[in-house]
Amino acid sequence: MTAGEAIAWSAAKAAAVAGLSLPVLMAARGPAARRGDLGGGSTPRLAAGPRAALLVVPAVLPALLCGYAYRPEALDWVNAKWRVDLLHAGLCWARFLPWGWLAAAVVGGADVARGRLAWRQTRRRRSAAAHALGRWRLWRAANAGPLCGAALAGVLTLGESEIAGLLQARGWPEWALRRIAGGVPWPEIAAALWPAVGLLLAGVAAAVVSARNGGRGTGERRSRWPLGGWLLVAWTLSVLLPVGRVAGGVADGWPAMLAQPNFAWELLRSGLIAAVAAAAAWFAANWRWSVVLLPVGLAGPLMLSVWAQSLFGGTRVAHTPLPHLFALTLLVLPAAWLLRRSLPRLEGRGVRVAGQLSRHGCDAVRRRAAWRVWRRAGGPRAAAWGLVFLTAFWDLLVGSTLHAAGWGTVPGRLYNLAHYGQSDALAAMVAAAGAASLLVPAAAVAASAARR
Repeated sequence: MTAGEAIAWSAAKAAAVAGLSLPVLMAARGPAARRGDLGGGSTPRLAAGPRAALLVVPAVLPALLCGYAYRPEALDWVNAKWRVDLLHAGLCWARFLPWGWLAAAVVGGADVARGRLAWRQTRRRRSAAAHALGRWRLWRAANAGPLCGAALAGVLTLGESEIAGLLQARGWPEWALRRIAGGVPWPEIAAALWPAVGLLLAGVAAAVVSARNGGRGTGERRSRWPLGGWLLVAWTLSVLLPVGRVAGGVADGWPAMLAQPNFAWELLRSGLIAAVAAAAAWFAANWRWSVVLLPVGLAGPLMLSVWAQSLFGGTRVAHTPLPHLFALTLLVLPAAWLLRRSLPRLEGRGVRVAGQLSRHGCDAVRRRAAWRVWRRAGGPRAAAWGLVFLTAFWDLLVGSTLHAAGWGTVPGRLYNLAHYGQSDALAAMVAAAGAASLLVPAAAVAASAARR
């Protein structure tokens, strides 16, 4: 398969994921469309609690878990590659639609009722072509949020390379990984991937154009069946089956995992690198011009690693942790940027009033107001940073490619071991790393609660 054919396969899967994401995002806007709150007309409502977990868990579950769980099937389907491609597209749809949902909630939509009234008043004075164009513009403005979210899901699918590498799904990631394993120079691989960069920028441009039509407004209620179908597929394909397969070998593999030398130190080192990168991305996302760097992170870990190797290869800093931290910060910057933009919609105007009450009044009023401020502001901020940390912690390709000597990460090590097949020891190591990665977000939420 040539580079052009591989890029075409990836583009086809990205278009399929974007097309499947659009009706789901349009269906998720029902409650907000009726009330016009927290996201306007064409946006899903930013839920909290168990409802948010239904969307968050498929998005943050490690790609290593999915690739490790389905690798035996992928190897058995070596003569039926269309099954592997279908599985890869389904996993991308399950993992990336929540990020599109978040982008749709941030973008918003135009006032459908007002726009429809203006269109009806002027349709008699227009030709058939102008009439059709007006209807298209009205639909595009009303669905600005879902269109932007679907474009983002397609862009993320185009850049996805971790699950594609483990499943050996057809596309540019498999083509690039085979060339890397064959010793092809990094600049030569980077030069061959420029068409994929063009497609990526086109997807980002489509998301930006859709976002420019966003705003607050009212919309129409949609059927919830597409959203229910996604929840069923996402939780079955990317949560229940992978977790069940890994959990089956944890008990038997626990002694072998404990016998691994330096495993605890590798976990600590991975957490330190992820925390530094997540903190840097979180603060950089507040910078006005950070939006210029978002396409670099949206390109995916493999393309980012290829560029970083071409940039830092042969320099003095190539043998330090700086290239790894730099690339990892760029990789998680889009998630940090999107989560920071969504926080005002979660907090609401009541946070300002509660903050004033927490500094005045009797003790009971201050305690209740302080709890409200934390629940609506401090808790979501700590949880959002925790999601960025989890994204950085479970990076596979950047850590495997750019780590300095003695600074390898646990996910990168597990990613390399997963290529040799499933084992109870590997399942136990994945479970232990997953439990350890949750300690830092839990500590961040607890520290935020202690400060209130």
